[in-house]
This record gives sequence, C-alpha cells and structure tokens, in this order.
Amino acid sequence: MNATINGKPFNGKNCFYSDALNPINITGGTFTDPASSFPSMRLGIGNYTGVGTYAMGQYSTTTGWSGAALDLAYGQTRNSVSGKIVITSASPLKGTFDFVCDDGTVVADGSFCASKD
Repeated sequence: MNATINGKPFNGKNCFYSDALNPINITGGTFTDPASSFPSMRLGIGNYTGVGTYAMGQYSTTTGWSGAALDLAYGQTRNSVSGKIVITSASPLKGTFDFVCDDGTVVADGSFCASKD
C-alpha cells in the first residue's frame, strides 16, 4: 500500500484484507515488529460488491459504512471524513484511494494490492 500523507511518501510494504465480515477491511503498513507498526492505514468498504467506486465518510464500525483510519503513532489515529476507494480488480484485490481526515490530514495518490488475511 502506497500513498502520500500531507505530501510525504507512505510505503506500507505489507498489505492484506479480510472479508470475514461486511465491511471488507484492507490494512497496510510495515508490521515487521511492534515498533514498526506505525504509520499504518485501514480502509473499510461497507456493502462491498466488487469492482467499482465507493464513497468514503467517517470511519466507523457500523455495517454499511465506508471509511479509513490513519494510525500515525500509538494513540494518534486520524479518521476519514471524505474521500473514495476505487476497486480495480477483485482477484487479486487492487485499487486506489484518497481521503481527508478529521484533523485536515490529506492522504492522496493511494494504491494497494492486498493479500487475503
């Protein structure tokens, strides 16, 4: 998973997804050890139906939502308020994304290719 966060590059070398529950959850980060857990991103798509564009709002755990969370450091989570996720391939799961967080942080030019968790 790659993106820019306020113009600075983000490279989440590990990207995986879970579709055990609706919404589908896509997570990217380094995750090589506990100290390298940050930054990381979580994208969620409520009512996932495959290839297409999904509007993003406030990150939530409620069924039917689509949103994102950006974890900059332990206890420093920024939640999306607007944006979109575009799924370009369902198998493997690939797509693009961009969003704005509740504190004004801008995540742009995002892309991912996720392995199933």
